[in-house]
Amino acid sequence: MITTTGLKARLNIPGTSEDAWLGPLTLAAEGFVKRYLGRNHLEKPGTAISEIHNGDGDVVLVAREFPFTAGDITTLTVDGETITAKTSWDGTGFYVDHDSEGEIILDGLEFNRGRQNIEIVYKPGFGTSGSDGAALTVIAEATYQIAARLYNKKSEGAYSNFSVGEVTEAFNNLARAGELQDELALLQPFRKL
Repeated sequence: MITTTGLKARLNIPGTSEDAWLGPLTLAAEGFVKRYLGRNHLEKPGTAISEIHNGDGDVVLVAREFPFTAGDITTLTVDGETITAKTSWDGTGFYVDHDSEGEIILDGLEFNRGRQNIEIVYKPGFGTSGSDGAALTVIAEATYQIAARLYNKKSEGAYSNFSVGEVTEAFNNLARAGELQDELALLQPFRKL
């Protein structure tokens, strides 16, 4: 999502003298943002993930990660039976409610009651165009700002070179101190609750 090269450009840092610090800083900033948002997958094409769910007899299943489209679902099975995407308004199958947060809805079928009887394999994440692209742009901007804020604290002598884990703790300290309010406000609309 963000790169060391991009962060260097924003901070106007020439050469490679700071790369040993900026690499872990970039990784830790992304990790901090993902944890804050409650999302493991931000960009498409993401890695396919597999989830097992219990059926409750309803027609709605909420996946753990989002956003995604029906086309991002490679496998949906209920009691070992494959469910396909709905292809016509009067057909059976599944569709994804684009106004919800990860809802898969069955039409003409249901998620039968059972323990661990539903499997979904899908690729969640924001795309690069349209509203998804706009979301990724805002998330990346906030992530760059968070990384830059900690880099500037280092430049002021508040921190020295340290590991990704120590950088992550420094982000947490800045957030607790209220020093990331503007950046977290940018991210708020994309939090998974």
